[in-house]
Amino acid sequence: MLRGSRGTIRAMSEIRDSYEYYAAMLRLTGCLCVVAGGGTIASRKVVTLLKAGARIRVVSKTLDQALTDAWHAGLIEYTERPWQDGDGTDAWLIIAATDDREVNRAIALQAHSRRQWVNVVDNPSLCTLIVPATVALDDVIIAMSTRGLRPAYAKALRQALTFDVEQGTDQFVRLLQQSPEDL
Repeated sequence: MLRGSRGTIRAMSEIRDSYEYYAAMLRLTGCLCVVAGGGTIASRKVVTLLKAGARIRVVSKTLDQALTDAWHAGLIEYTERPWQDGDGTDAWLIIAATDDREVNRAIALQAHSRRQWVNVVDNPSLCTLIVPATVALDDVIIAMSTRGLRPAYAKALRQALTFDVEQGTDQFVRLLQQSPEDL
């Protein structure tokens, strides 16, 4: 709450300087999301987008088996070719998950110029959106992030929390007490 206090303003300034993401939940039901890439990472991203009710278009020369099955089942659209400028023009969200860092970078720059949300799987500094590890417990969703810097640590935290909730243990707390580098 701002009341003109210099201490409050200084504290808010320190917070702003130390935190670079705004945590939010996106409602993507019916929104077009474009995924560039057809491999394992792209497949994982597509699964989470499907759970969110998004319309999905995958642009890639090839698809892994899970994406091929999703395409054949009519769950996703598929453009069978490499990414081209303009492929994501009509998308709310773009995920750059190709195996080519330069292509992913180009996709991010295109999205930035159009003010679209973009997640670049191999370069968090190009992301305008990072995807946290999540645990869904009935009506509660818990999201954890390492600001895109240590996705394996966030995944380990998610797994530990899920196990703790299911088994009544304290792995999550013990994991939080460890250094992320120890994993």
